[in-house]
Amino acid sequence: MIYYKKYEPEKHADDIMDFRARVGGFDLVSIEKSEPLPIVFLLKERNSERRALAKLQVSNSDPPRVTSSEINGIGPGAAVIGFDIDAATRARVIDAAIAKIDEFYVFPDVAKKMGMAVRARAKRGEYDSVTDGNAFANLLTEHFRDVSHDKHLSVTFSPIQLPEESASPPPDAIAHYRAAMEETNCGFEKVEHLSGYVGYLKFNFFADPGVCGDTAVAAMNFLANVDALIVDLRQNDGGDPNMVALVSTYLFATPTHLNDLWERKSGETKQYWTLPYVPGKRLSTVPVFVLTSHRTFSGGRNLPIISKC
Repeated sequence: MIYYKKYEPEKHADDIMDFRARVGGFDLVSIEKSEPLPIVFLLKERNSERRALAKLQVSNSDPPRVTSSEINGIGPGAAVIGFDIDAATRARVIDAAIAKIDEFYVFPDVAKKMGMAVRARAKRGEYDSVTDGNAFANLLTEHFRDVSHDKHLSVTFSPIQLPEESASPPPDAIAHYRAAMEETNCGFEKVEHLSGYVGYLKFNFFADPGVCGDTAVAAMNFLANVDALIVDLRQNDGGDPNMVALVSTYLFATPTHLNDLWERKSGETKQYWTLPYVPGKRLSTVPVFVLTSHRTFSGGRNLPIISKC
């Protein structure tokens, strides 16, 4: 913790300790790139044989500060491509990102405006000096959002070569997801009984109920006999709407419409309702209080809207 207080004070202590508990810390394998500002290095988790590629971006201030840091897991057979990008890559990414936005973004007029804005910046040479993949992705995200004001819209970069898109995820990706959910307990961090018959539930994302449904059911059943419930979503960044529906069902006695998702390309609208059945006792007569923060996002903001606070 001394390191983070000195070099990365904006990091949240809970996130750091949770992550360390999952991986057991890291052993340094090798330094891949060491310059005055970016440092790239290879790590191995102490709790497994998995490796990861990490990078520290260091300021030239006195004392120096880590302005950004990241750790990228290296899956079986995955190739490391590094963080450096060139002009051809920048042009290809801009064209591909704008094409995807034109095809899928929910508001076609806003999509056109985003594309025009980014192409204008490219024409002015605003991206010409950007040689780091993450920095470029962050810039594109910022510039698309300047037009759309949509925090769901982002451009991401991976220094690890990603598999080709397919209709269904490969078995190793499914296995990796299951392992990741086991390590994080499907996002459920704390479930307990407080004094006065008050239940407390803290979970940090909505995972796929096909993998994590049993964990959610166990958490809600542990709280079955409380007289009031506190749901802590202060670190919840959303996730699968089907898990939102599963958890929400415990809060209602009758079928309740939660939200709709419309897909522009197909024109299809998918409705989300509470489920007709969940194992265990519902908390439909119990007052529910939802804690949120500036970090609560997406599906994490749906639950306060549909619950009974």
